[in-house]
Amino acid sequence: MKTQQAPNDTKILKAVADNLLTLQQEIDELTLQFALGKAEAKETYASIKKDLLTSMHTWRNALKGHLTLEAQVRLDELEAQLIKVMADSPELFEKQRHHILVLILEIEKDFKVWLEKTEKTHHLEYEFEKFKLKLEILRLHFTVKKFEIKEGFREAMNDVKNSVHALREEVQENLEESWEQVRDKSSSIYKKFSKALNKLHP
Repeated sequence: MKTQQAPNDTKILKAVADNLLTLQQEIDELTLQFALGKAEAKETYASIKKDLLTSMHTWRNALKGHLTLEAQVRLDELEAQLIKVMADSPELFEKQRHHILVLILEIEKDFKVWLEKTEKTHHLEYEFEKFKLKLEILRLHFTVKKFEIKEGFREAMNDVKNSVHALREEVQENLEESWEQVRDKSSSIYKKFSKALNKLHP
């Protein structure tokens, strides 16, 4: 049986759905810019790192008293990696990318239990997932130099778009029973984003 969400809960769930719509539009735009040769890799890399750093500073303030020493060390290390200037060669970029992704995975594991208990941390998951998706687009750019947007990618992104709009409608109509359901559907949508980017491989 479906239940009505409290006003504050509904506001948070709408924010989750709206963030996913924004991400879908940003991924569409970024892939198009790279396909047309209008995006600069170094500028894009610097921009997505800056966005993640800004969000991390906000999280750290909100998480004071909840962080273990190990978690603080990992966050410090991730921040240090994000501050680094982009490597000039594809090989060095790949090393930087791999190191950053390993650190993010470790941080996500550290916060796994806490993340599952509160919807207020959806920003953390969203910013990490957004960063990883855009980082993958950069990796593809370095690998194939200039990729084409083919029908397979368009179809996969249409699937993402339809899933995002369906989630937004459900949230707006208060048809979702819980934050857990929205979180699970969000995770499914992030996987669909990744599958779409795989369609850009030559």
